[in-house]
Amino acid sequence: MKSVLLEKNDYASGTSQATSKMIHGGLRYLKNFELGLVRESLRERATLARITPNAVQTMGFLTPIYSLSEKFVLKVGMEMYNALSYDRNRNICEDRLIPKYSYLSREQMILESPTLARENLKGAYLYYDYLNVNPERHTCEFIFSAREKGAESRNYTEVTSIRPEEDGIYRVIAKDKVTGKETEYKTKAIVNAAGPWADFVESLAGVPADKHLVRSKGIHVITRKICGDKTVVSKKRDGTHIFIIPWRNKTIIGTTDTEYPDSPDRFRVTKRDIERGIDFV
Repeated sequence: MKSVLLEKNDYASGTSQATSKMIHGGLRYLKNFELGLVRESLRERATLARITPNAVQTMGFLTPIYSLSEKFVLKVGMEMYNALSYDRNRNICEDRLIPKYSYLSREQMILESPTLARENLKGAYLYYDYLNVNPERHTCEFIFSAREKGAESRNYTEVTSIRPEEDGIYRVIAKDKVTGKETEYKTKAIVNAAGPWADFVESLAGVPADKHLVRSKGIHVITRKICGDKTVVSKKRDGTHIFIIPWRNKTIIGTTDTEYPDSPDRFRVTKRDIERGIDFV
């Protein structure tokens, strides 16, 4: 099928580039017994490693343990995660393999992360996912690959009108934000991949809102290098988890997760966001 991608800003300029730089199987979803979602995520993780090994690298994740109950719960989670990813290394190149999880003693964990809080520290679990070093480039590689196979893509081109016709055809008007020129497309199907702008696109097509879209604001703080070569999964003072991620000889701390009621076009990072982002134990 002939297809066209219309992006009102630059490719991957939204959520795609403002991520934690991870391609993971969703270990935390096990907490809510979302086994299907975890399995799907693990399959997708393996697929990306298989078709774009240049874009991912194996990354260790250290989860400190401060109580015996926490150790037991994490042990169960690690076993389930390991079982659900039974085919994680099938047809994967050798330098992108995902090892099985392991348990580190208190002393080993301190060697891995000397600045970690040591009071009541029992040890840590070490498991593995992938780091996506440059998600913007990764996204563009898929777009360029589609172009080679005949697809069309245009950035800085905003969809301004979607009109359904009687014969099941949609008439789409898109405006070039650089030249101001408008282009008309006729199509049988529209895939709404606008993320936090999804409800705006639906309103253009006159689709009634059966659900209210609640936007989530997640920000990351990039600092000088403050951790080793593995990601540390720490806890914030409110009990939620925070990742301390090595990236390009820097460290990413994130992510926050707060409701965002405003328009995505007016998104800004505030001082309060930063304070929340680094308020970890």
